Amino acid sequence: MADALSRRLEEEDEGVVEINVLSKPYWRDIELVEAENQQDPTLKKIMEELRISPESHGNYTLENGRLHYKGRMVLSSSSSWIPKLL
Repeated sequence: MADALSRRLEEEDEGVVEINVLSKPYWRDIELVEAENQQDPTLKKIMEELRISPESHGNYTLENGRLHYKGRMVLSSSSSWIPKLL
């Protein structure tokens, strides 16, 4: 009885090759949103306080350095992306 490894080698010998790929969406302009948030004094203060104490602002969190509210990304009230997204 052949095991999984020997069957795999037989398949590769016959020209069957398995390739696994993992991809995820990437928003190229995310850096612009981050820059706008850094320009907003209120959001900047919240982010600084969250870095010191992650529990300091209830439903706000920092995820990969990005500000979120209840799991959703925060945009500055003056963000150029608001009309584009709506």
